[in-house]
Amino acid sequence: MSLKYKYLSLLLVEDDEAISSEVVEYLKRIFSKVYHATNGRAGYEMYEDFRPDIVITDIKMPIMNGLELARKIRNLNESVPIYIITAFTTEHSLMEGIEIGLTGWLKKPFLHTTLLDELDKIYTHFFKCDNIEICKGVVYNSLQHDILVDDKVLPLTRKENELLALLVKNANNIVTYDMIAYEIYRDKVMSDNALRVLVKTIRYKIPRLPLKNIFGVGYKLLIA
Repeated sequence: MSLKYKYLSLLLVEDDEAISSEVVEYLKRIFSKVYHATNGRAGYEMYEDFRPDIVITDIKMPIMNGLELARKIRNLNESVPIYIITAFTTEHSLMEGIEIGLTGWLKKPFLHTTLLDELDKIYTHFFKCDNIEICKGVVYNSLQHDILVDDKVLPLTRKENELLALLVKNANNIVTYDMIAYEIYRDKVMSDNALRVLVKTIRYKIPRLPLKNIFGVGYKLLIA
């Protein structure tokens, strides 16, 4: 696994099994998590559930096409990188892609090296950032995965660190209870009380943390 993609996840939405099986196998050697859906509706449900860092989708698919999927995802997250895979582009699809705010296009057929080149561009533009200021005096180091308060590394447990990393990754977007259960607790059952205690402890350690509770849904970290 390439170290720079160690903490990133990717969603591939592709209905061609011959393409998807090969590409998914390749991506699993690079990313920490790879999700795969065979149509736009399933892809959207996966995005809602797991909020992957990068989305790559075919344009022509049953139930919901790639441009419709990209538009729906954009309504949830304005900044997530979205690539469209297509054998050809029309002026109409290009204009719609610009309107939606697509990150780029991948023309079929493509080599693994071409895919990796595009992923490297995404990483450089979207993820290559050492320090992210959460609020005054509180900084998240995205390479070391540390929280610094007034320039000092804050001691955190694994769950505290992982929850903060998830909140920062989805800054200004809602992190749902289901996302937290999947990413932080994994195979263990997450009780409401356990999550409340975890959040309370984090707020105690970082009193100025701009964390908002979205009642019945999850949490949102507000970063200006």
